[in-house]
Amino acid sequence: MRFTNFKTIKLATAPGTGDNPPAGSVYEWRTLDGLNSLVINYRLADGTDKTFIAGSGGGGGGSLTAAEVNSNTTIQNNTLYVANSSNVIVFTLPATAPAGFRFAIQNKGPGGFWISAGASGQVFRRPGGSSNTAAGAGQALLRNYTQYDYAEFVNFTVNTDFQIVLNGSSVMFSGGSGYSAGGVTSAGINNINALLFATEANSSIGAVLSSIRYNGTGFNSEAKGFTVAGIGGTSAIDALVFATEANGVIAATLSGGRTYCTGINSTLKGYAIAGTAAGIVNTIDALVFTTESNAAIAAVLPTARDGGMGFSSSSKGYFAGGEETSNTAKISVLTFSGEACSDIAAELTPARRLGVAFNSAVKGYIAGGYASTYAGGIDALTFATEAKATVTATLNSPKYGAVGYNSTVKGYAAGGNTGSNVSAIEGFAFSSETVTVLAAALSSARYAAAGFQSGGTL
Repeated sequence: MRFTNFKTIKLATAPGTGDNPPAGSVYEWRTLDGLNSLVINYRLADGTDKTFIAGSGGGGGGSLTAAEVNSNTTIQNNTLYVANSSNVIVFTLPATAPAGFRFAIQNKGPGGFWISAGASGQVFRRPGGSSNTAAGAGQALLRNYTQYDYAEFVNFTVNTDFQIVLNGSSVMFSGGSGYSAGGVTSAGINNINALLFATEANSSIGAVLSSIRYNGTGFNSEAKGFTVAGIGGTSAIDALVFATEANGVIAATLSGGRTYCTGINSTLKGYAIAGTAAGIVNTIDALVFTTESNAAIAAVLPTARDGGMGFSSSSKGYFAGGEETSNTAKISVLTFSGEACSDIAAELTPARRLGVAFNSAVKGYIAGGYASTYAGGIDALTFATEAKATVTATLNSPKYGAVGYNSTVKGYAAGGNTGSNVSAIEGFAFSSETVTVLAAALSSARYAAAGFQSGGTL
């Protein structure tokens, strides 16, 4: 195993008093001159000191067995995983793991990876004290989208306590909340609700949108959620900072005001697709997250549509359904790398508009909407094959105008209209493709809100 990506050589002072570092800590890491090797000294929860030496000059700590993978994988001890896929690979911790359990992930492909808990209470820690703890099995704890990055992990306490010990600068904690911004109750509102994924508790936050907004769309970066366009054909873009839950309008605006547009996002840009201005349009705007500058891109939707449903894989965004002169079943795809847009062969069943969409790492889902009447069916598009299937589960209540967002383990349909506005939040479990109604509900019944999520999920 050769470590060729180091930017610095680090030597950490033991995080304790004098020369007695606490149990469950990494207290030294250093390179060995001329040997292209790395030494990691760490202390387990029982106080036992361990040394891991890796690299061509290494020994003592043993080597990791390399395994290239391109699909979701349960993590094994002493294994170096070479993640090679254009889609996100989900690595799941084992439910039980001994102290000293070690693994590493090399991000060979562009899709990136998530690491999910195998049991409740499992935690990842960074040197310095920040951590992320799983409320249940399947919850994503870490994510990394940086191609060619390398990260290594050691478990210090039986089953539960994993620490990032090497090259974790591009590894980020996962978690987060789903947000419902604006919408219509008996009139338009600027209220923002947040559903905390870990507990599935929902509440209004202190911040509100800069103006009453509905029939717009939402998308999110790593750090912010954006509410875009909406009633009256506005071109305004609001940004909610996840760390502080403070909201404000940004300087950039859409290339033209519109309603009923559809939002998708990559890790670099948010896209507002099509919608209604003076008439239905096929324009695609892109907001660059780092600069918060917006412009229409060269690509356009193959046909002008509004009221479509949007979701994303790690490499593509999808615009499903909507209305041309009538409802359509078409599914269009925007490839992020070249920003080219086209229709795919798969189509919705039935044709519909104003449904809700969310995505796992491997599939995108379209739920509900308005066909010839209120719809409750759920279609699933497999990213790897772009094949569509209708799942057995349906929404608890057929509806349109619900807001969609997703964690790494569930998609959510919040609010909507079933003939009257509702406040119910339905959860769709990705592993079983089943629907349940949450105990939590929106703070008021509404439809036509904009949705986005924190926690690094697309």
